[in-house]
Amino acid sequence: MTASAEELKPEDEEQRIAVRCKVCGSWLTDPASVALRIGPKCSRHGGVH
Repeated sequence: MTASAEELKPEDEEQRIAVRCKVCGSWLTDPASVALRIGPKCSRHGGVH
């Protein structure tokens, strides 16, 4: 039997997801940037670095 995520995570612990920008490789933590896989600086430059 596997444990659910709620059983494994203490209630007061915050979890974050971080991914790397697909253009420059910088770490992204903002939910909108993570969803798009591109950071704000690269996005402003049209994804061209």
